[in-house]
Amino acid sequence: MNNTKAMATLLIVAFVLTACGGGGGGSSSPNTSSSNSPGTGGGSNSGDSGGGSSPIRMAGSYASFTSPGSGGRIGTGVESPDNTNKDILVVDGKRIQLVYPGISTGKFVIANDVVVGMNLSYARYGAYLGGKGTYLYAQGEGTPDKNMPISGTAKYAGIAYVKGVNYDTADATANFTVDFGKKAISGTIANIVDINKKPADNIELSGVINGHQFYGNSSKGTTTAGDFFGPNANEIAGTFVNTNEGFGGAFGAKKQ
Repeated sequence: MNNTKAMATLLIVAFVLTACGGGGGGSSSPNTSSSNSPGTGGGSNSGDSGGGSSPIRMAGSYASFTSPGSGGRIGTGVESPDNTNKDILVVDGKRIQLVYPGISTGKFVIANDVVVGMNLSYARYGAYLGGKGTYLYAQGEGTPDKNMPISGTAKYAGIAYVKGVNYDTADATANFTVDFGKKAISGTIANIVDINKKPADNIELSGVINGHQFYGNSSKGTTTAGDFFGPNANEIAGTFVNTNEGFGGAFGAKKQ
């Protein structure tokens, strides 16, 4: 992919996820952790020892583009135990509705400065474009660590949103291979076009799996972070950034 003179500054934005209901109280302030590796608090759904069903606990990964520059990182979001709604995103204390009644599933819905991938059942992902920068997100019902496969391989297929200095694609494809035994994930974001509507190079992603999270860097400098979602690693979703080439994005894919 072509290098750009203006590279996007990518900063971790920790979004504090809050409950959708509850009438009124103010949103929690955003977490400002600067860790560039997956946090240990972002997500195990295990630990429910009651006789009933386990409470839903959100997991996710987040990043942001700001003004042109260099450097930057990507990190996992901070889990909020009281949040049970994947369709609410909180950015800098602002509650953002991701999905509205009557919106059908499909590829992406783009409205009210929000890009939302609609092909998953257990997670939402995309971008919020209405703030000071472009906020990338992937969040949902994380797979309990105890339910993660410990052997075998699986294929995941889906779609991706790519945003950057030269890119704004909402219908790229996302295909991943997961080796649960080796705790490794690799994938390709393809069918990307640049702002001139010309085909762009594929984006290669790779990472290691820790619990239901994954995180890693490709040979070309693209960093990705994400999670497995659903009761049994049914889906994956995550975010990715490349500070050298000034782009980032979010993807979601289902197990085949």
